[in-house]
Amino acid sequence: MASDWSPVSVSLTHSAPADPTTHHRVLGTTIAYDQDYAGIVLYAADLNASNTLADPLLRTYARQFLQSLPAHRESPLPQHVRGIIEVLLPTGRCTIQQVARTLDVDVRTVQRHLARTGDTYSPLLEAVRADLAQRYVTRLDRPLTEVAELLGFSALGTFSRWFHTRFGSSPTAWRAAVRTDSVGSITAHY
Repeated sequence: MASDWSPVSVSLTHSAPADPTTHHRVLGTTIAYDQDYAGIVLYAADLNASNTLADPLLRTYARQFLQSLPAHRESPLPQHVRGIIEVLLPTGRCTIQQVARTLDVDVRTVQRHLARTGDTYSPLLEAVRADLAQRYVTRLDRPLTEVAELLGFSALGTFSRWFHTRFGSSPTAWRAAVRTDSVGSITAHY
């Protein structure tokens, strides 16, 4: 890529560093911190640009190295299901039927593949929801009503009761513990 190349935007999961100079020098100035995902948005044309810094003598060695690596395997179906659950939760339609439809297979196929790894749909859904709940609730800039919606709950009260049952603390108390940096004392019980 050209030396003046810069991505359209960058999203990072961590907080902004005290001195973002290096980030800006490497990634440009359009950087969003504390995001739910890490990603870079590029122009399609940039992906087709020649790498002017590439060493043609290393091309053969690089190709041999890549061919020596084990063949890429798709992630197992349970990983696909986890990803689909994350996408479907905010829609309120996160059912095994919808997951199967998304994968273009029948429900029994999803159940069979999950069973091979000792999983079933409901506990997997709850595990994904719990992981996301912890991540979202610790984000102090995200309203709890939004967290409830992102996790597929129709009302904040329903989410709060689920959270308390799951973690032994209300989302508000959990968030307060994060502010005082003592969330470890809460999670130590679970």
